[in-house]
Amino acid sequence: MLTNPLLTYSTFAKALTFHLIKFMEKPINLNTLLENVTIKKFVGPKQDPLVKHLALHSSFVQPHSIFFSVPGEHFDGNSFIETAISRGAEVVITEKILPRLENILQIQVPNVREAISQIAHIFYDTPDKKLRLVGITGTSGKTTTSWLLRHIYKEAF
Repeated sequence: MLTNPLLTYSTFAKALTFHLIKFMEKPINLNTLLENVTIKKFVGPKQDPLVKHLALHSSFVQPHSIFFSVPGEHFDGNSFIETAISRGAEVVITEKILPRLENILQIQVPNVREAISQIAHIFYDTPDKKLRLVGITGTSGKTTTSWLLRHIYKEAF
C-alpha cells in the first residue's frame, strides 16, 4: 500500500523548474535569444531586456522572465498572461497578440513550442554541443556492453 501520494504533474514541474531557475541565473539579452526565432510581429515597447528566466507556467514567473503563452487542448496560455506580468514577466511569446496589453512586450510567433525550443537552446548555452552520446544496438550483449563502457568512462574521465 502506498503511504505517499503520487507526484502530480504540477508538483513535478515545480520541483524541476525550481532547480533549473536556481541553476540558470545568467542574464542574457532578448535579441540574442531571438536570433533563430521566426517572428511575425512585435507589440509593445521596443527594448532588449536582460532575461534571467524562462517560464511555461505563470506561477513559475519571476522578475526578468520570458513567459511562453502555450496554447493547449484544455487551457490557453493567453488566459494567464496577466498573472505572468504581475509576477514580473517582461516579455510574452505568444501565437495571438492581446491588444489590451500593449504596455508589455509581446512577440507573436507562428509556433510557441518551436520558439521555446530555439530560445531554450541558446539560453541554456547550447547543451547539445556538450553531450557525448553512445548508441548500443543489437540482439544480445547491450547491458554488458553498457556496463563495461560505463566503467571505462568513469575511470578515463
